[in-house]
Amino acid sequence: MSITTWRQFGFGILGLALLSGSLAFAQAPAGDTPAGDTPKEDEAAPASPLKTIFDYKDQLNLTDQQIADIKKLLGELARTLKLTQAKLTVLAFEVDELIKSEGDLAIIRAKLDEEAKMRSDARYADVLCSRNINKVLSDSQLAAWKKIQDEARLKAAAGDGK
Repeated sequence: MSITTWRQFGFGILGLALLSGSLAFAQAPAGDTPAGDTPKEDEAAPASPLKTIFDYKDQLNLTDQQIADIKKLLGELARTLKLTQAKLTVLAFEVDELIKSEGDLAIIRAKLDEEAKMRSDARYADVLCSRNINKVLSDSQLAAWKKIQDEARLKAAAGDGK
């Protein structure tokens, strides 16, 4: 695999981890934009139909402190994932070079194991962030948020979210 392929694979896996497990995201119907959030003239419309928990702040009655806490958690996760991605890129380059030079198989195996561990740790960080966001919400807010997510998943599964 070339370094470009490894990078694309790494970005894809980390992007999937961030979006798949994080409590902060829910699928929204196509063309549905957050209330009051219209693109500026010089900006393109959002390419993704994903909405975040912040798009439902009024519906969930999120306080300013809850919003700040959630943003902090997601910021920490984003920093962790960016750092992991950088490390994965370097590691992929190293593996690629070892393969090209027919390097020691034990070293290649160790680097591949290290890569797998980093991906696992990144996914775990995403799950942990989701759990910590759950703790920020009250019981009623969490129930409402889960209902929003369940409805969005049903729409997406039915093809309505396209």
